[in-house]
Parts: sequence; structure tokens; C-alpha cells
Amino acid sequence: MDNNTKNKNLPSSPSDYIRHLGEAALVLDKSLEPIAHNAAFVASSGLSPHDFIRQSSEGRSITELVSINGAAGKSMMLECLQKGYPQRITQAKINNATGSHWTSDVSFIPIRSEEDGAEALIQIIHKTLLDERDESTDLLTLYQAQAASLQRELEERTRDLNIALQQVDRLAMHDSLTGLLNRNAFLEHAQKALELARRHDRALAILICDLDGFKQINESYGHKTGDKMLVAFANALDNTLRKSDTVARVGGEEFAVLLSETHSNSVREVAQRCAKAIRDVVLEGRHGSMRLNQSVSIGVAIFPAHGRTLDEVISRSEEALHLAKETGRDRVVIYDNEMLKTAPKHDAFKKPKVLLVSSDAPCAKHISSQLSPLYKAVHALSLKEATEQCKANLFDIIIC
Repeated sequence: MDNNTKNKNLPSSPSDYIRHLGEAALVLDKSLEPIAHNAAFVASSGLSPHDFIRQSSEGRSITELVSINGAAGKSMMLECLQKGYPQRITQAKINNATGSHWTSDVSFIPIRSEEDGAEALIQIIHKTLLDERDESTDLLTLYQAQAASLQRELEERTRDLNIALQQVDRLAMHDSLTGLLNRNAFLEHAQKALELARRHDRALAILICDLDGFKQINESYGHKTGDKMLVAFANALDNTLRKSDTVARVGGEEFAVLLSETHSNSVREVAQRCAKAIRDVVLEGRHGSMRLNQSVSIGVAIFPAHGRTLDEVISRSEEALHLAKETGRDRVVIYDNEMLKTAPKHDAFKKPKVLLVSSDAPCAKHISSQLSPLYKAVHALSLKEATEQCKANLFDIIIC
């Protein structure tokens, strides 16, 4: 029988011998240097796993953290290694890192790999009933030390978990760029505020603010600059409003404001202050400060005058915002049924207009046919004709 066949059932590493033992176990090599230990051994040290690792990494030998008193232990270990037979000490005195001590039986079991002797040994500190003398007190002290260590570790982990949960909760409720409430958090807060206003028969206003032409700013200056601007606008709004009011970022360049306990007569004034705060924002850059002069369209609706539910109030404020956009932007519009009836209607299904500038008529005709399902195409044979078309029409796309 060759060596590979003889050892094929042996564990692949020293820790495999003792991992599942319920008693404190330690594997030592021929030089009596520890090479593996189990969880029960760590527990018997009286230290938390964290403190056990820290002390062992600072130079303390594992055999010092849980040690056997007297020379008999070492003698038994050497005999176990040399002869290859198990050895046992009864009533051995055990000390641990916390200063506790108790009496226990200790076994030494050889790990064989050669015909003579052993390549390593397993030390097992058995769980035994102690004398009804000071040993019982020692064991109680040991368990108390272990319990205190575990309690400290539990408190540390609980504190870390609470901090992590607070961070997760903040991320779930706040916009990561501006730090304002996000859409979901705003809706939750607004619903509670509306119910409170209903209970006390008070007014409540919602403003939807949309930055005019902001997509072009991103395209012209880049998203990094655009993000800086959004943060500056968010801060401007937050600093303009009362502490009892709420502002949130609910879209890319869209903000929502909740004005609680506000008289309907003062809503327009607050909205205009918000617009002025955004227009006056100054952005600091490498070449000095720059006043952005950014305009904003604001739609306003008031509870209970314009809606009895949160969905109705938000829908009305969005309709007012749409009217502000359609009638020139850079303005505040408060919801009004009569005003909306006469407002220009927005055709959501209107095809974008495309201007094709090409002297190749057959090619332009072919492109127009390809675009026709989704776009309204107009063909210009020359730049002069294209210029005239642009004077008479507003095109979404120009293809040359």
C-alpha cells in the first residue's frame, strides 16, 4: 500500500481535525508550535474573537492565552510525538488570558503520517466537573469574563449596525447629489402634512419648479458642471424657505416645495422668492465667480382649493407648471380652471420636424420615406432654401 492510499482519508489541513469539536482543541507541530485552533479554544481564553486575534497578532503565543501549568504538559506532549500514542493528564491546572484558572483533564492525540512517531498532535482540554472548592469559583469567573467579553462585542456590533442602518435610511430617503429629500420621501411627508392640514382645516401649497433649458446646460458645459449647478440651486431653495417648509428633488432638474400652514394670498410671493433665489445663484469656478441667471418655471396648487387629495393637488400643480412652460417659461402660474381652459394645448403625439439639406433629391426622398413613420421631414435643395425654411419653421433636427 503506497503513502497516497494510506493517507487518502486524512483531513487536508490541521484545522479540519478539530473544527467541529465542542471542546477546546489545539493542533501543535513537532516543535510544539501551535498551527490551528477551534472556536471552543478561543472561548476558553476568556477573550472575544476580536481580542484573541489582536493579542495573538501582537506577539502573544496562543499557548499563553490558554496554558497548562507545570512541566507535565510538555513532557506528555513530547512522549505523544515520539511514541505515537495518546497521552492524558488528569486534573491539570489551566490558566487563560483574563487571569482565570480552573482544573480539567487534558488529552494529547498524535496525528500520524509516518511509521515512527507522529508529525503533529492535538491537545484537547476536556469539559469536566470540578471539585466543589475554589475551582467552581474559577469556572464561574471564567464564564463571567467570557459573558462580559461577548457583551462588549455585541454592543460594538449593535452600535455599528445602527450607524449602518441610519446611513441606509438616509440614502433611501434623500437625493444622493443634493442631499434633499427624494421623490418617495417627499410624497410620504406631503401625505402626512396634508392629513394634518385637513384635520385642522388649514391650507397647504405644493410648488413644482422646473429649471428652464437645463438640458442644454448639461450638453454645453458637461454633467459635472450641471451637477454643481443643481447643488447650488438646491441650497438656494432650501435657504429661502422656512424650516417648516419642505423642498425635494423629484426629477433631473425638477424640484418640489411643500408650504405648510400658508395663506393662499402669500403663495405667489413665496414662489417668486424661490425664482429670484435661483436666478441669483453664483457659481464659483477656476476663473472666478459667475452669476448663472438661471430662470425657472413654477406651477402651484393649493389644498383644499384645488384638490382634496395629494394626487389631485400634485396633478394641478403639474398642469400649472405645463402652462408656465407653454406661455413663455420664467414665470409662476397658480392653478386656475378658467386659465387652463384657454391655455394652448400640448400635442404629446406631435411628430418632431426634420430638415434635410441635400442637392440629391432621390436620396433625400428615400431618407424622408424612412423617417416618415416617426418624423415630419422637409427637404431643402440648397443652403439658401434651408435658410428660408428655418425662418418660417422651427425644426427639431437638421440633417446636412
